[in-house]
Amino acid sequence: MNTGKKHLAAVLITGFLSLIGCSSIESPDSANNPFINNTTIRTDTSVSIIQTEKTTTTAETTKAIVTETCTEEEEPVPSIENMMSFQGRYVIMEDTIWLVQSGSSAEFTASGTKAAVTITSDYPEDADTDLMPRYAVYVDGELIADNIAEEHEREIILFEGNTPRSAEVKIILLSEAVYGAVGVKAPNVTGDEPNPVTPAPRKDLYIEFIGDSITCGFGVDGADGSEPFKTSTENFTRSYAYIAAEELDADYSAVSYSGYGVISGYSSGEKNTDETVPLYYNIASRYEGFNKAWDFSEREADAVVINLGTNDRCYVDMNNEYTCNEFTEGYKEFLNTVRINNPEAVIICTVGLMGGEQTIYPLIQRAVSEVNDERITCFLSPYQDTKTNGAGSCWHPSAVTQSNYGHIVSEEIRKALEK
Repeated sequence: MNTGKKHLAAVLITGFLSLIGCSSIESPDSANNPFINNTTIRTDTSVSIIQTEKTTTTAETTKAIVTETCTEEEEPVPSIENMMSFQGRYVIMEDTIWLVQSGSSAEFTASGTKAAVTITSDYPEDADTDLMPRYAVYVDGELIADNIAEEHEREIILFEGNTPRSAEVKIILLSEAVYGAVGVKAPNVTGDEPNPVTPAPRKDLYIEFIGDSITCGFGVDGADGSEPFKTSTENFTRSYAYIAAEELDADYSAVSYSGYGVISGYSSGEKNTDETVPLYYNIASRYEGFNKAWDFSEREADAVVINLGTNDRCYVDMNNEYTCNEFTEGYKEFLNTVRINNPEAVIICTVGLMGGEQTIYPLIQRAVSEVNDERITCFLSPYQDTKTNGAGSCWHPSAVTQSNYGHIVSEEIRKALEK
């Protein structure tokens, strides 16, 4: 995204359809009910206006706020997007950075005697608390806030004291795109540092993860498989994608939607064309107001992991040649799209953690073979062992399963990069 040119208005028309569902899964307790769907449909045609507070003009506050007015001799204060670095997709609206996808984060170093940041949120007016965005704030690697964004605006004290310090700050969206977004305003830092807020440095390796509920970390904080889904149980920092990126010391981006597929999302058997990741891959987020074109040239990935197909099983019938061919062609088309946007990346395709090893995976193998790109590979993910490792909400992967899987995926990325 060319962030300097894509500032958006602060008035959002929030009319949208939020479609959320669990991936197709096999419950060990119900052989006759292999799929569990937790779909909630909401519509909202109201107008939401994002309010911004006016800053005071006292000498002390003017010095503390990093957006202070400069004299002719002073260097101009950097805009908010230049104060931070970002993981994942985001949208800029005037004085706010909106984190809009699973794991999207803003990261910076704050230097002074006190630092605070204002977090805003956007979600449907009729949203239940259980379906509001969840975010976390870390200071020097320590979790200081883990909140459901019930308040549309909240100030969080990052640190304060009499002695100046520098602290690394990370603000991360834990829930997924369809539940809304959280916004980060310019930090308020008190002190004498000439540059009180500086962006975190980029890492050498950059990985993009494309997936469904498994990648989102759906239900990973849930007590067991029978627990219904809530955003308080969705946690990207415990997903395999985040764990793999950490293990490889890599920056990352995730594009993931629960219940979505390649040619068909979760359904009772009919084709669900609205809930497919390729349909929304080229935009920042499906959530209304943030569905702006994404600029892949900002940073091209070194590796892309595609973990899709679990939900397509609802529609794709291995005994129906037409649906099998339809999936294969759709997968090939999506591979071409990913390749165009990431021309030098290794692309790693997988499925199987929640099923599909005998159905969808052979079709993925066929698609990869027919594309005939030596930098595209595939591997079969091991089916989750719920008896040994437990399960998250709606029989989704538990924290143990996600962690184990993260190590497997990091090794597959490493092997692909070394070829």
